[in-house]
Amino acid sequence: MTSASLNPSGDLQEGDSVTLTCSSDANPPVHNYTWYRKTGDETVLQGTGRMLNLTLNLVPGVDGLYYCEVQNKGHSDRVYGNVSTIPMVSGCGQGVPADHKDDEDDVQYTSVQFKPNKQREAPSQEEKVEYASVQFKPNKQREVPSQEERHP
Repeated sequence: MTSASLNPSGDLQEGDSVTLTCSSDANPPVHNYTWYRKTGDETVLQGTGRMLNLTLNLVPGVDGLYYCEVQNKGHSDRVYGNVSTIPMVSGCGQGVPADHKDDEDDVQYTSVQFKPNKQREAPSQEEKVEYASVQFKPNKQREVPSQEERHP
């Protein structure tokens, strides 16, 4: 079976990282993992190879449906995870054959919620600004003693 998980769980803030993990106990063993991100009609390759994990920073712009495709000899599975920064990350994990249509009863959902960062206040106009000036002067070159001066 192939599954996906999200780590960490609990209270997260915008800017934190979350790791999507794809795992499989397939026999024969998985030889290739491929991560994709789908937003609208566009699907973008995120990575391929022996990559079990995909780490994301929870910031605007990482939204989308992420899925991992695992391949072994003669078979492939896909698992899906939906990432949304408004303000929730949710993922699902269930072994799904590549030719299988999604069925809501077949999907197990996991979610991680995070809070957006507070807006920073602009500095007041009354703040003092201090500048520093540093000047460097070249060192005087040392004279190298002649061999006669070194050996009395």
